[in-house]
Amino acid sequence: DFVQAMAKQGLILASSDPKRALALLDEAYAVMSKAPVGSAYRNTYLIRLDATAYYPLRAMNRPGEARARLQRAKEAASRTSEQDFKYGPMSHRELLNTAYAEEELASGFPNRALVAYREILSQFRAHFQRSKIDDIADSYAMSLKLARVTEILRQTGNSSEADELEQERIAIWRKWMKSRPTNPFVLKQWDALRAAGLVGAQVQ
Repeated sequence: DFVQAMAKQGLILASSDPKRALALLDEAYAVMSKAPVGSAYRNTYLIRLDATAYYPLRAMNRPGEARARLQRAKEAASRTSEQDFKYGPMSHRELLNTAYAEEELASGFPNRALVAYREILSQFRAHFQRSKIDDIADSYAMSLKLARVTEILRQTGNSSEADELEQERIAIWRKWMKSRPTNPFVLKQWDALRAAGLVGAQVQ
């Protein structure tokens, strides 16, 4: 729908065109705010939009406003039942928790960011165990999180844990290379791993 499309576009543009991204997210927020308070999706969409708005605001060096959006999203989350607040890649809770982790990192607290990201990874793994369908999009989301946490771990000197997560990420794409060896997107991910010196040309 309209609001979901605007949220996705805002996230895509957050770093390349933050001003445009914020305008889209604010427009979507205004539309969703007019929905009935008891609407099943009102709060979850508002959380998504505010959590996503954190990124363009940070990119435009407006940290105070970015933190205010996170606080507003947190308040909305407190009014959302667990039944409506399921966890998974690109879920409202995941978007909010990831934004909070990035805020900790931006504020100079990498260890706090790691605590938050470890919890996100734990929730992701639980999501994948519950899911009965292999999904490339979910695998990609997990891969991105693993790459981000690996980066933070290396910055903080946690090389052993970073190596473990790196192997977990490689395993994701090795699995897809074996089941979808001609898929262009899968090949692109494998080529990126190879370019980084993490894997060889052959899938073992």
